[in-house]
Amino acid sequence: MGGFFDRLDQVRYPFLHNFICQTNVPIDSANVEDCIALLDQLDDCPLTDLSGLSRTRESADEVRRELGEYCLHRLCCAKWDASHWATCVLAMADSNTTVITTNYDNLAESILSNKIDATHWNAEATCHHCRMRRILLADCECNEVPIGARPPWRGSVLKLHGSVAWKTCWNRSCNQFDCLIADQHCRPFDGRPCDCCGQPCQPVIVLPSARKRYSRYAHLRRMWDSAQSALKDAETLLIFGFSFPSSDCLIRAMFANAVCSGSLRHIAIIDLQPEAVAERIKSALPPEGLPAMQCFAVPTDGSRPEWLVEESKAEPMSS
Repeated sequence: MGGFFDRLDQVRYPFLHNFICQTNVPIDSANVEDCIALLDQLDDCPLTDLSGLSRTRESADEVRRELGEYCLHRLCCAKWDASHWATCVLAMADSNTTVITTNYDNLAESILSNKIDATHWNAEATCHHCRMRRILLADCECNEVPIGARPPWRGSVLKLHGSVAWKTCWNRSCNQFDCLIADQHCRPFDGRPCDCCGQPCQPVIVLPSARKRYSRYAHLRRMWDSAQSALKDAETLLIFGFSFPSSDCLIRAMFANAVCSGSLRHIAIIDLQPEAVAERIKSALPPEGLPAMQCFAVPTDGSRPEWLVEESKAEPMSS
């Protein structure tokens, strides 16, 4: 998360800019998780003088508001290249592959929904994004999904921390109040009013922190429940770029619980340092009955990995 603030505009985000400057860390190298942790700790810190940071207590809500707006702005700019090897790996996912992600950007659902063989927005849709929307809308008064049983999690993309392409209406008299609405075309949140009541909507993003505030979006439980079910059912798991950091303790606990009570036999890890990720996974699981693990290192220069070239000559990787 270092370098996340490289596009921070002081005029547009004055409270956030001032807060980061007070930490004495250069804007371009400030770590977003460190900034949020510091904000959380300031709420309870007994010290009265923190060399300027004390003033942040009075403006903490403004800092958090601007941070949420900046995250939306920063991640809405994400683009993808259909020929890039990482895009091609994700596009390997078939209609039975469940994708679980903590990312806010809309890259995964955009890539998967643009697959040539994907079918959309009907009771038998194979599009991962359409299946995710049906899970989010289940039991909501604003339900747009086709009549039938609740859609399964299998073959959907599950977003545990929200998305730049989701919105919610907080008007209590609205039929869409508190619902999580994922844009049908994967478009980022753009401030458009609620389709039902015309009132302003809010983006749905749980900011990265050891004290993540999930209670703000009650319906996120549908993503978490679905993810746990998917992990319990999985025989093969591909971990792509998720490092299992200690700050994501809930995800680590969910993973351990699901794996210990499920049928997982094999884990493949794609990462800059896959061996380190494998060690963190082992530390979260009991030593007996550990799944077999394979590590695939990613070149730091962004080039196509040699192991992917070799894989393409052999059998396709399991999903």
